[in-house]
Amino acid sequence: MNNRGQTLVLFLFILPVLLMVFIVFYQLGTIQLEKKQIEKTLEEVVRYGVDYWGRDTVKEDMIDMFQESFPEISKANIDIVVEENKVKMEVQKNYDIAFLKKEKVVLSCEGEKKDGKFQIVKE
Repeated sequence: MNNRGQTLVLFLFILPVLLMVFIVFYQLGTIQLEKKQIEKTLEEVVRYGVDYWGRDTVKEDMIDMFQESFPEISKANIDIVVEENKVKMEVQKNYDIAFLKKEKVVLSCEGEKKDGKFQIVKE
């Protein structure tokens, strides 16, 4: 018996499902990579904010520094709280994953100076 036709039809039914799975895995990996890059940038910007918390323009400077690396994130999605020797920064970003709902990611970083040393507290 010759079943080449059956195998081809089965393959054509399974191929779109496999492609969707590969696309979703690729996008999830890309999102994880970008989240790590955002976290790293947040740490650098918060460190700057802790060092220069007394300046009048520290919040604007921090937003500008962050948006140099991630211009697609608007100022409306960035929240900064500056207190004496303590800075907290929160960033929100929405991701579209193929065939799935949008994923909203909130990343935050808090830093402070204690005993002259800089410390990061991640949330």
